Amino acid sequence: MYGVTFNGKHSLRDYGLYLSSRPIIGNPEPRLYQLEIPGRDGLLDLTKSVTGTVTYSNRTLEFEFASMKTITEQVALRNALNNDLHGKEVKVILDEDSNYYYSGRASVEWYESADWKTKCRVTVDAEPYKRKTSLTEVTVTFDADGPGQRLDSEFPLNPTSTESTQRISGMYFGSKAVPTLDATGFDYLKLYCNAASAQWSGIRGIYFYDGTGAVYVAPFPSGTTNPMIDVADIANGGVDVSKIWKISIYGHEAPFQGGTKCLGSSADASFNVPVPLTISPTLRVVCTTPIRVYVCDQFHDYSASGEYELPEMRIDPAGAVIVLQSPDWADAEITLSFEEAFI
Repeated sequence: MYGVTFNGKHSLRDYGLYLSSRPIIGNPEPRLYQLEIPGRDGLLDLTKSVTGTVTYSNRTLEFEFASMKTITEQVALRNALNNDLHGKEVKVILDEDSNYYYSGRASVEWYESADWKTKCRVTVDAEPYKRKTSLTEVTVTFDADGPGQRLDSEFPLNPTSTESTQRISGMYFGSKAVPTLDATGFDYLKLYCNAASAQWSGIRGIYFYDGTGAVYVAPFPSGTTNPMIDVADIANGGVDVSKIWKISIYGHEAPFQGGTKCLGSSADASFNVPVPLTISPTLRVVCTTPIRVYVCDQFHDYSASGEYELPEMRIDPAGAVIVLQSPDWADAEITLSFEEAFI
């Protein structure tokens, strides 16, 4: 049977109250700030000048109920409803709109009708937004191929045969005379492949060659896989990063034979999460690298795995976005949970 739930209790099933008329769900009044300026046509609208979006006053919810109960039952009903609702903060869910709830402060008014039915009116001074009863979750995976990695370009890697006693895998970009790799637009170059960690263990160094003959040797820390090289270090090593034609990997292990590529990236891997009006988002982070979250042009840094409550906020749905950034290429999984809210 159709009804309304207040703080988990249903009007009909728990209180025995029937809705005697359709609920009245008032619209929140927008708070408009407009100035009349002499000599100017129309009004100067400053509504969004402070917050960047429109703000609203509370909305009013009204529910009319009736009950066919004995006098003794009516007394018990009044006691229960007054104790549960009158002056209390309530969470309101309508059966006809059960995926959303309203929050506000309730008041209860009782009166007798001509047909001897007990009637009451529950009025709620509610927040302007209704919220979804279930959380919306967006999971982002940051890795070399994941949607969270902003890759500006991808370059082919062509493994070569061995040379003397050393194993060499070579990446060629054009030729020495006509180099084709311009890394000036990137902060990092990363060598990525499907090789086992043992293949990386014997690497002595990574050599970068430019068209003038200059060479920079990037150190290769022990235990590293899929190394990331700072483009600024390559440039400081004397190589013209706008004219790289060859990258070689030297070591004693077998050269990499497939699934290998060179990736160019900006400093931060980032992922944009578009959201509607949002209240109290929760961020769950599973990673070994720090994460930065931008909300409403403000950022919050989180240094370790965990679950964090972000500041409560309300975002204009026209262009609302939460930006997740990872300043490393390390694997990370970030889940953003939030309540969607609507007028």
